[in-house]
Amino acid sequence: MALVMAPFAITQHAPTDGRFVAGTATYVVSSALCHQQAIRSFFAWGVPLPVCARCSGLYGGAAVAAVSVLWTVTIGVHRSLSHRTARTLLFVAAVPTIASVAAEFGGVVDPGNLGRALAGLPLGATVAWVVGNTLRGTLH
Repeated sequence: MALVMAPFAITQHAPTDGRFVAGTATYVVSSALCHQQAIRSFFAWGVPLPVCARCSGLYGGAAVAAVSVLWTVTIGVHRSLSHRTARTLLFVAAVPTIASVAAEFGGVVDPGNLGRALAGLPLGATVAWVVGNTLRGTLH
């Protein structure tokens, strides 16, 4: 939520407002995790999001998976997952991200911001799902 609301906070509030400060802090913290190149970012309220499109996909996928894990806890689903299966799922989920990065750096294709975000979704979702199940104690 902070990643989406940060542009609103810095464009719609005065620098002395706590919301502006929180939005600015989101950009500062995000700069430690992402290159924040505007050309590779989605825009909201006329400014780039605090993270690039690929990171947006990773975090978006993670948010969806986190909600999914919480929902399965709520309805009482308790299926265990082996470490080997988790590693395999993580590897498979990383393939779109790896392929898009390789294609970009190799000069084969520019996937665009939507392509970068979509490539990051499976990896973000799978990492959050594995972490969530580890915390639940269903990863063995």
